[in-house]
Amino acid sequence: WGNYDASRVAIWKRIYDKMQAVSPNSYCILEHFAANSEELELSNYGMLLWGNSNHNFNQATMGFSTDWNFQYGIHTNRGWPNPHLITYQESHDEERLMYKNLQSGNSNGSYNVRDLNTALKRNEMAAAFWATIPGPKMVWQFGETGYDFSINHCENGTINNDCRTSPKPIRWDYYTNANRKALYDVYSKMLRLKITPAYLNTYTTNNVTWDLGTGFKWISLNEPNLRVMVIGNFDITPQNGNITFPTAGTWYSYLTGTNITATGSSQGLLLQPGEYYVFTDR
Repeated sequence: WGNYDASRVAIWKRIYDKMQAVSPNSYCILEHFAANSEELELSNYGMLLWGNSNHNFNQATMGFSTDWNFQYGIHTNRGWPNPHLITYQESHDEERLMYKNLQSGNSNGSYNVRDLNTALKRNEMAAAFWATIPGPKMVWQFGETGYDFSINHCENGTINNDCRTSPKPIRWDYYTNANRKALYDVYSKMLRLKITPAYLNTYTTNNVTWDLGTGFKWISLNEPNLRVMVIGNFDITPQNGNITFPTAGTWYSYLTGTNITATGSSQGLLLQPGEYYVFTDR
């Protein structure tokens, strides 16, 4: 069913046209997962499509190099001219990042992703990259506080595939945990920046470049109203990497309040495991 289907495209265009006639500028959001050629045609028509990046983001948060490249969550990587890809790390249908971090995370010496605070910090880093990617985003319940109950959690506390749709614990108490609240604050600050009207061009841009294939990852958005550079080390050992800021001069660490002097040419940085920064040029 994932192959290009012209009849399905025609059906969705008819639905979309009717939606716009009844409610102009309304959103048509599809949980679609068809061939890229089909999704490209629908996105060009104005529809928004889910972009499942759960596996790749979770491999990165757990610190495993296999499949830890989440570039398929970037619309230009799919050849889309419009930022109509709704990239997500978690959904109703995917395992929770924190659950797998704590159950299966990688380790090196005293650095262990299965440690709660270490895992939360790595999810901060993932959230910073995820939120920077142009286009709309989707968040699953309590993902912003590191929800660590399995998708297969049963009401009696066991884990069973038959409990996939069973009610899950509601954990407002997570907000009293300082490290969980820190993760929430990263989500809040990153998304607040993303929806600031003056920076809309930045977060809908096609001027996005990246290197996400190794543990030392970076994404750069290059728009004059706000330039953004996110860097982070998803490995479990210290990593040296080279980055080139789009412009020379002072860049500001959005989440920490410090700054760095960019040369405008390649410069090396050493990052500890889980260390990350969100730099802006203003």
